Amino acid sequence: MNERDIEKLLQRLEGPAPRPETTRAVMELARKSAAPSTTAAMHSVKARAFRARLRWAVAALVLISVATGVGVWLRGGKTVLATVASDALQVRRDGQALTLNREAPLYAGDEIAAETESDILLKDQSTVRIDTGTLLRLDPPRKGERARLALEKGRVFLSVSPAEGAFLVSASAEVRVVGTRFGVVEDNGLTSVHVLSGRVALQSAGAELTLERGRSGEARKDNAPVETAADPDDALLWARDMIFFENRPLGEVLDWLADNSSYRFEASEDLRARIQVSVAVGDEPIPDIVRALALTCGLRHEFDGHDVTITE
Repeated sequence: MNERDIEKLLQRLEGPAPRPETTRAVMELARKSAAPSTTAAMHSVKARAFRARLRWAVAALVLISVATGVGVWLRGGKTVLATVASDALQVRRDGQALTLNREAPLYAGDEIAAETESDILLKDQSTVRIDTGTLLRLDPPRKGERARLALEKGRVFLSVSPAEGAFLVSASAEVRVVGTRFGVVEDNGLTSVHVLSGRVALQSAGAELTLERGRSGEARKDNAPVETAADPDDALLWARDMIFFENRPLGEVLDWLADNSSYRFEASEDLRARIQVSVAVGDEPIPDIVRALALTCGLRHEFDGHDVTITE
């Protein structure tokens, strides 16, 4: 293996380019080993030693990249698709039950059996929150896809980053997204989808239903999807974090509510900056939070569906 062979090998590794200092070290090793030898015997010894050192160098490059969560790498023939973003995630891998800690890699084929509410970070920086009792499998993406998740039962909440390639969640029906925040529930052959932002396509039995912000839909196995009256904010209360604002601008609170719900808020810049708020926000319905904020701050509010106007 010469310097050009090594360069091709490094280029074939999936994910971002290796660190420059790592690449330089491997290439320098190749150059040194390629120096002419005085005898054939010495050349043979040097070649064997170089190959051994090269194997260690490339292995170290892959392991360092996996450990730091950079890129998508192969290990034992499996592709790293995600990393654990919470503590004590229960995974079944090759028939063996494992408990993985934060930042541990997750491979294609891993089955997540969440015993507590857990989070994972996918390679495209999308996040998946997995509810207790949920079964979720990481399937290898197919051509033109960047992620494929198989939801066998339970519920997940996804914040999908905008990027190239299809993002799919397969259950009794199939869900396709581009960049959005939404939840999927699988319950005995019934797939439900709840959209907080963006657009989601729910596909089943050759039919497709597009759901936008503040909309929900469902599909039974082998039946066409239909829109439902379910409020996505109520359906996804389980996935919302508790947060406490202490003497923070009203605008900061409204922005957080908008990021964690399907509601959008209109208020003047003066009002957003001037009014200071102290409030704990958790799994309460958004209308209840808005009414409490308005009452506490002496403000008026008006709902138009999921659009809210706040004035003095």
